[in-house]
Amino acid sequence: MIDSIPSDLATLDTNADGNIDRIYVGDTGGTVWRVDMPEGNTDVRASWFATPLANLGRDDIAPDDGGNDRRFFHRPDFVPSADDTGAFDAIIIGSGNRADPKETTASNWLYMLKDRNVVTGSFAGTPYNHADYDAASNEFGLGDITDTCINDADCIYEDLLNGWKLQLEQNGEKALAPPLTAFGTIFFTTFLPEGSAADAGSDCAPSEGAGRLYAIKLNNGAPVNNYNAGDGGDENLTKADRFSPLASGGIPAEVVPIGNFILPPDLDPESTGGRAFWKTFWYEKDVDNL
Repeated sequence: MIDSIPSDLATLDTNADGNIDRIYVGDTGGTVWRVDMPEGNTDVRASWFATPLANLGRDDIAPDDGGNDRRFFHRPDFVPSADDTGAFDAIIIGSGNRADPKETTASNWLYMLKDRNVVTGSFAGTPYNHADYDAASNEFGLGDITDTCINDADCIYEDLLNGWKLQLEQNGEKALAPPLTAFGTIFFTTFLPEGSAADAGSDCAPSEGAGRLYAIKLNNGAPVNNYNAGDGGDENLTKADRFSPLASGGIPAEVVPIGNFILPPDLDPESTGGRAFWKTFWYEKDVDNL
């Protein structure tokens, strides 16, 4: 570990015994770390360990330039999942330099990493890298879905064996808040430092930038909604349907879940597309009154 870790941690209790046994976190060098804390050994120095799950920034990518300067300033999301190959833990994280939100040099992405070592205490394995996955050579890259997977039929499963990456294409666009996954849909916000013509400000006031809300499928990054109303309807989805402009300016906060809705930073609720939640009550037998 040579880079700082400014974000919160994604902490997991994978066996539901009340103890944290695994952690995921990204650093400012573009590395996503997995920390295993298996139980049963009183000497934690001998049993706890950290391994890189993915190397996605300039520390491990040539050339070492500003374009590859991807940094992680927020905690990843964690979703137990499975595909045709078997079970995996999905780690979703987006890059962006929150310490310099107006920079426009780095090429930022949202990543979905498939950690197939789902048992705590096992090493993460060979770290994934930012390069495209090559099925012929079994490289440990990630499938680029930026211009593909607009519809499920457009996806090549073999390209997504390790996960996928989605480029944030607007100049300077970056993810500066944690993603949220609900009912198979990843919701996340991004910041556009240059904004757009509608929010560029006046000669006397600088632009505060703009934001986007994305809603994409966990398994392949395809758009969930027809956000771009001018593309001809749900049967003619384009990659612009992955996101919708936020009405609020500035750096957007994270999406907040409220029942079967999500609340974006501009306070315009949106359905998750899943079932409604309900309250759950419990009591301790022979102790609590009904």
